[in-house]
Amino acid sequence: MNQPAVNGGFAPQTLFLGLAASSLASSFLKTEELSARSFLLWGLPAALGLCLLSALLAAEFQARELFSGKGVFSRLGCGVSGLWFAVELIRTVRTAQEVCWSQFSSMAALSVLPLLLWAGWALPEAVFDRSSRVLWWLAGLGALLCAAGLAGQLHWQNLFPASYRFTGADLGQILYPEYFALTFLCPQRQWRKAVWMPLGSFGVQAAFCFGMALLFGARQGSGLPGYELLRSWTLGAFSRFDAVFLLLWLAAMFFRICVLAHILRLLWEKFRGRSVCEVSP
Repeated sequence: MNQPAVNGGFAPQTLFLGLAASSLASSFLKTEELSARSFLLWGLPAALGLCLLSALLAAEFQARELFSGKGVFSRLGCGVSGLWFAVELIRTVRTAQEVCWSQFSSMAALSVLPLLLWAGWALPEAVFDRSSRVLWWLAGLGALLCAAGLAGQLHWQNLFPASYRFTGADLGQILYPEYFALTFLCPQRQWRKAVWMPLGSFGVQAAFCFGMALLFGARQGSGLPGYELLRSWTLGAFSRFDAVFLLLWLAAMFFRICVLAHILRLLWEKFRGRSVCEVSP
């Protein structure tokens, strides 16, 4: 499922694993209600626009060698990108800890944070690419089990009623720094595949939020957090799949924390003008 990167850098699937987990976070947490029509009609063009913007900026940044670490302009670009990635790292840790506390009454995210930061700082990119393969297979298996457990409860007629509103993803949280640093993060020309990550993130949000609409209908689903979709899963005697799925999601979020820490290390080295493994062509 995931091909390891060569000559440094991350495979696109490795980056997207963390983005998919982060995209699901806004569905887990209670947010503003949004109609299914509005989510589709607003979110899809926005995702396609981000794909186009990401591709154009990647080509421009590659031509100008923005992440080469040579010259004032390049170091300024690395510094600004580093600040954005640092903010994203803090937001990711906060979100993971919020879920840990609300669902498990645990401080696990903060407890393992030093270990995650050390691993992200010290391990090479190839380790993350290999590890992401395992997580992707587990995520795929979890998605299939979730679909099987909910299949008999979904009602397609509830998807687009005019009066229906459901708790969906926060469409204000659609910008991620990875979208604008593809030539730095992806090796050779693999950034051309990575420009579709905004569309993939939208697809993850849409699948989860439309599942809420299909399951709960017009009245029951309004205002419910995304956890209720997982709690409705049932397959025989085993009916508490939500905890297993949340643990898998937390593993992906912890993986994202490691990746973000490693990206910060690479940007810091570039900002200082030190020679590191080049990840852009």
